[in-house]
Amino acid sequence: GSSGSSGQGTPKLKLKWKCKKEDESKGGYSKDVLLRLLQKYGEVLNLVLSSKKPGTAVVEFATVKAAELAVQNEVGLVDNPLKISWLEGQPQDASGPSSG
Repeated sequence: GSSGSSGQGTPKLKLKWKCKKEDESKGGYSKDVLLRLLQKYGEVLNLVLSSKKPGTAVVEFATVKAAELAVQNEVGLVDNPLKISWLEGQPQDASGPSSG
């Protein structure tokens, strides 16, 4: 295996939500649920739910645009809100108000 394309990595987001260790339903978020929530913003390349820390997951988008939209707009389930933060690949000019 040769990992070729280094440099501009794909944007990765960290997802957090309330989830008890003994909770079978993982707070209402399964891989399918998260994919359904996130794929409306753009192509999802990868989604990994943490087995060690329940209530956390990492999602990898194909485009920065999709990741930005998810961070700004996705709130998750009504009874268990989703916190989304940047893990890597965040655009540098994201700070400050964007002049539309």
